[in-house]
Amino acid sequence: MSERPLIAGIVLAGGRSTRFGSDKALAKLAGRTLLDHCVSRLSPQVSQLLISGRFAPVCPPDTPVLADPINDRGPLGGILAGLEWMAEREETHLVSVAVDTPFFPCDLVERLRDHASGDAPAISSQNKRLHPALALWPKALRKELRAAIASEPMSLRHFAFKLCNATVVDFDDAPQHAFFNINQPRDLLEAERIYSNQSSQNSL
Repeated sequence: MSERPLIAGIVLAGGRSTRFGSDKALAKLAGRTLLDHCVSRLSPQVSQLLISGRFAPVCPPDTPVLADPINDRGPLGGILAGLEWMAEREETHLVSVAVDTPFFPCDLVERLRDHASGDAPAISSQNKRLHPALALWPKALRKELRAAIASEPMSLRHFAFKLCNATVVDFDDAPQHAFFNINQPRDLLEAERIYSNQSSQNSL
Protein backbone atom coordinates (compact mmCIF):
# COMPACT_ATOMS: atom_id res chain seq x y z
CA MET A 1 0.00 0.00 0.00
CA SER A 2 1.52 3.30 -1.11
CA GLU A 3 2.08 6.06 1.41
CA ARG A 4 -0.49 8.84 1.26
CA PRO A 5 0.88 12.28 0.38
CA LEU A 6 1.25 14.97 3.03
CA ILE A 7 -0.89 17.85 1.82
CA ALA A 8 -0.91 21.58 2.55
CA GLY A 9 -3.86 23.78 1.69
CA ILE A 10 -4.00 27.36 0.44
CA VAL A 11 -6.92 29.78 0.37
CA LEU A 12 -6.59 31.97 -2.73
CA ALA A 13 -7.66 35.36 -1.39
CA GLY A 14 -5.55 37.82 -3.37
CA GLY A 15 -7.96 38.68 -6.19
CA ARG A 16 -9.02 42.20 -7.07
CA SER A 17 -12.77 41.49 -6.62
CA THR A 18 -13.57 43.88 -9.49
CA ARG A 19 -17.10 42.64 -10.13
CA PHE A 20 -17.89 42.41 -6.44
CA GLY A 21 -16.96 46.04 -5.74
CA SER A 22 -15.05 45.40 -2.51
CA ASP A 23 -12.70 42.80 -1.10
CA LYS A 24 -14.57 39.49 -1.28
CA ALA A 25 -12.34 37.85 1.31
CA LEU A 26 -13.66 40.27 3.94
CA ALA A 27 -17.31 40.13 2.86
CA LYS A 28 -19.60 38.74 5.55
CA LEU A 29 -21.65 35.57 5.22
CA ALA A 30 -23.79 34.74 8.26
CA GLY A 31 -21.71 37.19 10.30
CA ARG A 32 -18.31 35.73 9.36
CA THR A 33 -15.94 36.67 6.56
CA LEU A 34 -15.68 34.46 3.49
CA LEU A 35 -12.03 34.02 4.42
CA ASP A 36 -13.04 32.66 7.83
CA HIS A 37 -15.53 30.24 6.28
CA CYS A 38 -12.88 28.86 3.92
CA VAL A 39 -10.23 28.64 6.64
CA SER A 40 -12.61 26.73 8.92
CA ARG A 41 -13.57 24.33 6.15
CA LEU A 42 -10.07 23.68 4.81
CA SER A 43 -8.03 23.52 8.03
CA PRO A 44 -9.23 20.09 9.18
CA GLN A 45 -8.46 18.61 5.76
CA VAL A 46 -4.77 19.58 5.49
CA SER A 47 -1.50 19.29 7.37
CA GLN A 48 -0.71 23.02 7.00
CA LEU A 49 -2.94 25.96 6.14
CA LEU A 50 -1.67 28.84 3.99
CA ILE A 51 -3.34 32.02 2.77
CA SER A 52 -2.53 33.84 -0.45
CA GLY A 53 -3.31 37.51 0.06
CA ARG A 54 -2.75 40.34 2.49
CA PHE A 55 -4.96 39.59 5.46
CA ALA A 56 -2.61 38.94 8.36
CA PRO A 57 -4.72 40.94 10.90
CA VAL A 58 -7.79 38.75 10.27
CA CYS A 59 -6.04 35.40 9.76
CA PRO A 60 -5.67 32.66 12.36
CA PRO A 61 -2.50 33.01 14.48
CA ASP A 62 0.62 31.38 13.06
CA THR A 63 -0.95 30.97 9.61
CA PRO A 64 1.53 31.93 6.86
CA VAL A 65 0.15 34.72 4.64
CA LEU A 66 1.99 34.60 1.32
CA ALA A 67 2.57 37.28 -1.28
CA ASP A 68 2.74 36.22 -4.91
CA PRO A 69 6.36 35.68 -6.02
CA ILE A 70 5.42 37.05 -9.46
CA ASN A 71 2.90 39.90 -9.52
CA ASP A 72 -0.24 40.02 -11.65
CA ARG A 73 -0.41 36.32 -12.42
CA GLY A 74 -3.86 35.71 -10.95
CA PRO A 75 -4.54 32.55 -8.96
CA LEU A 76 -1.52 30.79 -10.46
CA GLY A 77 0.64 33.34 -8.64
CA GLY A 78 -0.93 32.28 -5.35
CA ILE A 79 -0.47 28.61 -6.14
CA LEU A 80 3.18 29.24 -6.99
CA ALA A 81 3.58 31.03 -3.65
CA GLY A 82 2.26 27.95 -1.87
CA LEU A 83 4.45 25.53 -3.80
CA GLU A 84 7.57 27.62 -3.17
CA TRP A 85 6.75 27.90 0.54
CA MET A 86 6.62 24.08 0.58
CA ALA A 87 9.92 23.67 -1.28
CA GLU A 88 11.99 22.57 1.74
CA ARG A 89 9.14 20.97 3.69
CA GLU A 90 7.73 17.46 3.83
CA GLU A 91 4.43 18.28 2.14
CA THR A 92 4.25 16.75 -1.33
CA HIS A 93 1.04 18.36 -2.59
CA LEU A 94 -0.91 21.60 -2.28
CA VAL A 95 -4.70 21.89 -2.47
CA SER A 96 -6.02 25.29 -3.49
CA VAL A 97 -9.48 26.70 -2.81
CA ALA A 98 -10.95 30.06 -3.84
CA VAL A 99 -12.09 32.39 -1.08
CA ASP A 100 -15.32 33.08 -2.96
CA THR A 101 -16.36 29.39 -2.94
CA PRO A 102 -17.21 28.90 0.75
CA PHE A 103 -19.26 25.67 0.50
CA PHE A 104 -16.63 23.38 -1.04
CA PRO A 105 -16.89 19.73 0.08
CA CYS A 106 -15.54 18.72 3.47
CA ASP A 107 -13.89 15.75 1.76
CA LEU A 108 -12.42 17.83 -1.08
CA VAL A 109 -8.79 17.12 -0.20
CA GLU A 110 -9.34 13.40 0.38
CA ARG A 111 -11.08 12.89 -2.94
CA LEU A 112 -8.60 14.95 -4.93
CA ARG A 113 -5.77 13.02 -3.29
CA ASP A 114 -7.35 9.64 -3.99
CA HIS A 115 -7.75 10.46 -7.69
CA ALA A 116 -4.36 12.11 -8.18
CA SER A 117 -2.20 10.70 -10.94
CA GLY A 118 1.58 11.07 -10.77
CA ASP A 119 2.76 14.66 -11.07
CA ALA A 120 -0.40 15.90 -12.81
CA PRO A 121 -2.81 18.32 -11.12
CA ALA A 122 -6.23 17.03 -10.09
CA ILE A 123 -9.05 19.47 -10.90
CA SER A 124 -12.53 19.52 -9.36
CA SER A 125 -15.58 19.20 -11.58
CA GLN A 126 -19.31 19.04 -10.98
CA ASN A 127 -21.91 18.28 -13.63
CA LYS A 128 -19.25 18.66 -16.34
CA ARG A 129 -18.28 22.15 -15.14
CA LEU A 130 -14.64 22.50 -14.19
CA HIS A 131 -13.52 24.39 -11.07
CA PRO A 132 -9.77 24.81 -11.65
CA ALA A 133 -9.19 26.94 -8.54
CA LEU A 134 -10.23 23.98 -6.37
CA ALA A 135 -7.49 21.56 -7.21
CA LEU A 136 -4.52 19.53 -6.06
CA TRP A 137 -1.04 20.55 -7.25
CA PRO A 138 2.03 18.32 -6.83
CA LYS A 139 5.06 20.13 -5.43
CA ALA A 140 7.02 18.67 -8.35
CA LEU A 141 5.29 21.25 -10.60
CA ARG A 142 6.88 24.20 -8.79
CA LYS A 143 9.66 24.95 -11.26
CA GLU A 144 7.46 24.23 -14.24
CA LEU A 145 4.82 26.66 -12.99
CA ARG A 146 7.34 29.42 -12.30
CA ALA A 147 8.80 29.04 -15.79
CA ALA A 148 5.36 29.00 -17.39
CA ILE A 149 4.17 32.27 -15.83
CA ALA A 150 7.52 34.08 -15.64
CA SER A 151 6.95 36.12 -18.79
CA GLU A 152 3.16 36.36 -19.09
CA PRO A 153 -0.09 35.50 -17.32
CA MET A 154 -2.06 32.39 -18.22
CA SER A 155 -5.22 30.76 -17.00
CA LEU A 156 -5.38 27.97 -14.47
CA ARG A 157 -7.09 25.83 -17.08
CA HIS A 158 -4.37 26.37 -19.67
CA PHE A 159 -1.57 25.48 -17.27
CA ALA A 160 -3.37 22.48 -15.80
CA PHE A 161 -4.63 20.89 -19.01
CA LYS A 162 -2.49 22.17 -21.88
CA LEU A 163 0.84 21.98 -20.06
CA CYS A 164 0.28 19.38 -17.33
CA ASN A 165 -2.35 16.91 -18.57
CA ALA A 166 -4.51 17.34 -15.47
CA THR A 167 -6.85 14.72 -14.08
CA VAL A 168 -10.53 15.65 -13.62
CA VAL A 169 -12.18 14.59 -10.35
CA ASP A 170 -15.99 14.50 -10.46
CA PHE A 171 -18.04 15.70 -7.50
CA ASP A 172 -21.41 15.06 -9.12
CA ASP A 173 -22.68 13.48 -5.89
CA ALA A 174 -21.86 16.58 -3.82
CA PRO A 175 -24.61 19.10 -2.98
CA GLN A 176 -25.45 21.34 -5.93
CA HIS A 177 -24.22 24.39 -4.02
CA ALA A 178 -20.83 22.84 -3.18
CA PHE A 179 -19.02 24.92 -5.80
CA PHE A 180 -21.26 27.98 -5.65
CA ASN A 181 -19.13 30.97 -6.57
CA ILE A 182 -19.67 34.49 -5.17
CA ASN A 183 -18.78 36.95 -7.92
CA GLN A 184 -21.26 39.79 -7.39
CA PRO A 185 -23.13 41.26 -4.40
CA ARG A 186 -26.35 39.48 -5.40
CA ASP A 187 -24.48 36.17 -5.19
CA LEU A 188 -23.82 36.89 -1.52
CA LEU A 189 -27.59 37.07 -0.96
CA GLU A 190 -27.95 33.64 -2.54
CA ALA A 191 -25.09 32.37 -0.37
CA GLU A 192 -26.98 33.59 2.72
CA ARG A 193 -30.02 31.58 1.58
CA ILE A 194 -27.87 28.47 1.03
CA TYR A 195 -26.21 28.86 4.42
CA SER A 196 -29.57 29.30 6.16
CA ASN A 197 -31.02 26.20 4.48
CA GLN A 198 -27.90 24.22 5.31
CA SER A 199 -28.05 25.26 8.96
CA SER A 200 -31.75 24.35 9.19
CA GLN A 201 -31.10 20.87 7.77
CA ASN A 202 -28.19 20.29 10.16
CA SER A 203 -30.39 21.14 13.13
CA LEU A 204 -33.03 18.53 12.27
